[in-house]
Amino acid sequence: MAHNLFGVKGTYNGSFVTMPTQEYVNGKWITIDAQFRKYPSKNESMTDHGDFLQKSRYQDLIGETDYVKAANYLQKAGYATDPDYAKKLVSIIEARGLTAWDQEAFDIASLKNAKWRYARETLNIRSAASWDSSIAFKITPYYAAQLNYGKQENGFIEVIYQGKRGWYKPSLSLYWYDKNPTTKYVTTNNVNFRTAEKWDSPVAQSKKAGESVLVLRKMPKSGWLEVVLTNSVIGYIPDSPNYVKKS
Repeated sequence: MAHNLFGVKGTYNGSFVTMPTQEYVNGKWITIDAQFRKYPSKNESMTDHGDFLQKSRYQDLIGETDYVKAANYLQKAGYATDPDYAKKLVSIIEARGLTAWDQEAFDIASLKNAKWRYARETLNIRSAASWDSSIAFKITPYYAAQLNYGKQENGFIEVIYQGKRGWYKPSLSLYWYDKNPTTKYVTTNNVNFRTAEKWDSPVAQSKKAGESVLVLRKMPKSGWLEVVLTNSVIGYIPDSPNYVKKS
């Protein structure tokens, strides 16, 4: 079994299964054989799907609790090729009464004082309100999490991230940004992002034309852009419409 609960294409640590799937291309339905990620268990599938939705193209989805808006955000971001994806998803939610789970999923009552924050660096979130406690999970740089200001202890604050809960210091100067520090851009050509602000530096990561990236800042001396790429890899590219533009 692939344990792929969400039908995510691609590979997971090199593992995949090939299955036929229908895609809507050029105004018609076609059937193709595609690779789907194969997981050791359902737990990895759920965690990986949460990471998948942290991609820059899904940033509008973060924090959205209205299921109709969320479904439309998914379709707009290209989650599926079906032009009626959002409509079908909303229909299933409503037909099966899935909104009954919202109270438990969002834990609205306890999160009324929670705010979205963005990690400044890789954060080892603790299992208890102490540096001596074990690491519960990690948050990747620039990823969004909720800090529950209604639940603080010993100088720590409850952190909610992809359904997991832990503890960390709430400092906005040391650990968290209070607003998303990035700006969404899209590549205008196939681009090789560099590891430094010069063309003869190694390639940090490559992107095809039309892919989304997150720009952190414009470097003051070179005028190049500092960009957050897949898996929080940092790359650099000149600030030119030949390479990227605001989406």
